[in-house]
Amino acid sequence: MQPFVILRWLFATLTLVVFTACSSTTVAPVPTSTVSPTNIPAATATTQPSIPLVTDGIDISSLTGRIVFSAGPPHAEDIYVINADGAGLTQLTTDPASDFDPAWSPDGSKIAFRSQRDGNDEIYVMNADGSGQIILTDGPETGHSPAWSPDGKVVFPSSEESGPSLWVINPDGSELRRISEVDGEYPAWSPDGTQIAYDLPPLSASEFDIWVTNVDGSGDRLLAGGSTPQQGPAWSPDGTQIAFQSGLEAEPHYSHIWIMNADGSGQRRLSQDYGARPVWSPDGRYILFHWGDLYVMRADGSGVTRLPISGLGELTFPDWTR
Repeated sequence: MQPFVILRWLFATLTLVVFTACSSTTVAPVPTSTVSPTNIPAATATTQPSIPLVTDGIDISSLTGRIVFSAGPPHAEDIYVINADGAGLTQLTTDPASDFDPAWSPDGSKIAFRSQRDGNDEIYVMNADGSGQIILTDGPETGHSPAWSPDGKVVFPSSEESGPSLWVINPDGSELRRISEVDGEYPAWSPDGTQIAYDLPPLSASEFDIWVTNVDGSGDRLLAGGSTPQQGPAWSPDGTQIAFQSGLEAEPHYSHIWIMNADGSGQRRLSQDYGARPVWSPDGRYILFHWGDLYVMRADGSGVTRLPISGLGELTFPDWTR
């Protein structure tokens, strides 16, 4: 082989080696984006576990009705309303004290709520637009966790000198009467008007069980109990099921959303992760609950999706009407 040919061969070989070495250099992988979809909660300062990613989320724009809820820093919450599709967010109360625990009247024209603006926990009622706020329990007793009867009366627990009881009053403040002497909280009136479910602390513990009583105060019976708290019963619109929060299968001080038949049978867990204070959509297809933010899921527990509400702090105690 001629010297010139040998030199050309050596140069080509060296060039190929250098090119191959450069091409095989390892490149550091680009980190995968950690931006969550809009139906997943952003990180917060709380220690509450986050809701997991979902692949079958609910189309929020398809939801109908109105949702009322509490929001704001502790002891300074206000009450807000928003359309279920995420539009029309409106603040209803502006008192510097705490206004929370809102509940829609059956026809959606009024909202009962708890307020500490007078120094005690008292029950107030206002129109759906926030106007006409009046106090219902202006006296030595206190009231909290109001709910409504199917015929438009307000039911609430209260403590008086005679002991804790469940009371009923008209939304104009008239005809206050006691309906049960149980030490119940967060009452929920059945759609057929015959029963009231409520939280009740066992005698030997500070936790709560779920009981039900007839509206005349008779026939108290346990629906959900155990060594962990069971709270916040919510009747389905057809009255056949009750959603509630339970500490079963959860870490201490946390809860999942569960469901049971109206007689307490068939208890099963719905939510994969944590949640509290469930309520039903008016058509019974969905369940709304809070856990730092507000979430909606199908009645079978699937499709957990965050409502697009931000900038208000912790969102709590939702209720849903047409």
